[in-house]
Amino acid sequence: MNSSKGDFGLHSTNIFNPILYSKLIIFYIVILSIQVAYIWYELNKKTKQTELDLRIKYDNDNSVYVMSVLREKLTERVRLLTSGKMKYEEWLKYNKENTMIDIDGKNYYFFTWERGIHKSGSSLTYTCIGHVNTKYIDLDWENILRDGNDSFVFVKQSIDPKLIPSFFQLGKPGNQLLKYYWVDPKEIVPVQKISIIDVIPENKEHNEIAIGTGMDIQNLNNYNTIHYVTRIHKSYTVLISLLTLIISIIIYIFSTPNDRYKSYLFLIISNAYLLYFWNDIEYRGTNETEIKKIDEINSGMLGVSFLVGINTYILTHLTKNDHKDLFIQSALIFSISLITLLVASFKVTDAITADDLIQDRLSHQMTFNFSVLLNVMVVSNYLYSVLKKQMFS
Repeated sequence: MNSSKGDFGLHSTNIFNPILYSKLIIFYIVILSIQVAYIWYELNKKTKQTELDLRIKYDNDNSVYVMSVLREKLTERVRLLTSGKMKYEEWLKYNKENTMIDIDGKNYYFFTWERGIHKSGSSLTYTCIGHVNTKYIDLDWENILRDGNDSFVFVKQSIDPKLIPSFFQLGKPGNQLLKYYWVDPKEIVPVQKISIIDVIPENKEHNEIAIGTGMDIQNLNNYNTIHYVTRIHKSYTVLISLLTLIISIIIYIFSTPNDRYKSYLFLIISNAYLLYFWNDIEYRGTNETEIKKIDEINSGMLGVSFLVGINTYILTHLTKNDHKDLFIQSALIFSISLITLLVASFKVTDAITADDLIQDRLSHQMTFNFSVLLNVMVVSNYLYSVLKKQMFS
């Protein structure tokens, strides 16, 4: 029996027969296999190590040797002043001009701080008087702290506001060790350091001085890196992936033979986006950072209401015109988009740690983005139909 125009052959075909869209299912399985293979490759490939990473590996493998050399160099530098071999101004100039230490081709540096009394007499001041990062010299601790924490925006760690005062408290003569967070001056990335601190008591020539040197033991960017696919709830991943197939089948069934290529096109575009999203990375933030990101997603959900309104108008327009196939496609896709939007807006209140918040946020973010993609699909499908009608009418 021949089908009339607009019925797209469904009267003669059982739409629940998988054979009808078996090629589409096979195509989906191929795409899924490519996604799994690519993600496995990305998760297991060896990332290219930076100069900082290589130095950190060297430091951790040779920590006893490196720290012994640094301790020796620090003692020599302090004795240049305390022994009277150099006057303070001479030592200060020498210290600024000779900040670097070379150990087997690896570079380390001295840092020097001065503690004084504020001119008001009510508080202590901490001023950098020697550093490999020359822009720090003559700046007070508050300004340097503010600048340093700019590199910690996307990680959960931060520089301790009491770090430099602790140099003077813990670094009494005797070379004390201190572990803390800092910014690598060359690559400008957050790191964890371990340093040897010594304090030179004040005298008539100078205020109390803390001088130290140390090595980086951890690149915090590497430690805080999050691969999206490892954090998203598995149930969300499976749901969205299957929805790409289901929607493609809907497009295939409710299309004329000449338009069925759109089902393959949607399958490619949607899964290409999912692969891109799953393979994305970011840095682990604090609870406050995650809550802020969740609020931004919630604000985005309010913004998508405009797109929902447009699609509602499109569906209303299609019911008044001879676009039965397009109406069924759009209505079903739009309904699924609303369901995914509701899933994305589902509130989770049992998150305790930042990792819990990250998992929930990424899962909802993926679902919300997919909902936007479906709404864009409805608009694009309608525009395609209008243009096609104008071109071939």
